[in-house]
Amino acid sequence: MWDRIKVKVNGLKQSSSISLLLYSSFLDSTRLANYSCFLARTHITYLHLKCFPRTALELLKDCPSVIEAHFVLPPHGFPGTEPPTLTRTSPGHSIIPLLLTLTLEVINASLPGYDFPFPALAHFLNSFTAPSLISLFFLSDANQNPHSIYPPPNTEFLSALSNLIYRSSAQITRARIEGIPITTYELVPVLKALYRVRELTLGEAKGKRNKLVTTSLLALLAGRALPYSALVPDLKVLKLEVRDDRWERNTFEEMVKVRFQRGLHSVLVGIDRTESTLDMERLRGLQRDGLAVRIIHGNRPIGNRVALGYCWE
Repeated sequence: MWDRIKVKVNGLKQSSSISLLLYSSFLDSTRLANYSCFLARTHITYLHLKCFPRTALELLKDCPSVIEAHFVLPPHGFPGTEPPTLTRTSPGHSIIPLLLTLTLEVINASLPGYDFPFPALAHFLNSFTAPSLISLFFLSDANQNPHSIYPPPNTEFLSALSNLIYRSSAQITRARIEGIPITTYELVPVLKALYRVRELTLGEAKGKRNKLVTTSLLALLAGRALPYSALVPDLKVLKLEVRDDRWERNTFEEMVKVRFQRGLHSVLVGIDRTESTLDMERLRGLQRDGLAVRIIHGNRPIGNRVALGYCWE
């Protein structure tokens, strides 16, 4: 396999788009000079890089015109990543004025020794503010149950994530959290920060049961447990990727009904189990009332079976 390098330059707008995915390694700051596309950074508007967090941070700070950034990062503990003592030092703070979309994707996070992927990102998230941010995505391939006997906590990472959201932009309308080994109650403070989200995607980390999208989370989304401060009150589109649908009876259906009454337009649920316990007739009734509902069963990405399609399918 060869490294993937793609540079697109728009001469009229003096902007450039850079995609650099190294096959066998992560790009570090010392190697940036090896690529001529990084010599002039002021007009770079799009970045898609496989790199270390420190490299990603350097590029964000040096690219004032960047609008969209997708960084593919190594997991916590990977050779070449900063030690925990470095990640907790006070960083120089930067404003990334035009950044609209940020995707942080941590790969190889299911390997022994690297299976709590995100603690080292606390330093990265504490290092900048993005006042124009409207889309924020966190992706990983981690396991729910790590190999590590004493895994590092997610506390600093989740606190840094919430703080980034609060100080950056109240207008984040799209959020995606998939494959991260956190629980419902670790997620709730993040959802409180994402107050204006209209499109939300939540996906479980690898495992046998739901730890993120639980009965408790569905109850919180329905507002039963938080009557005066409902989570994500502007939600229009909800996408869930879960291990099973063995929630307490009618919890999911009731949540969907309540959110539909509050303006929800669409629900898509992907379930690993091939059999369902959901009340399909009740969901079809919501379809007839105008809600777009789709339920898919089976292992991803193959073997899927549509248990309930959109009404136009």
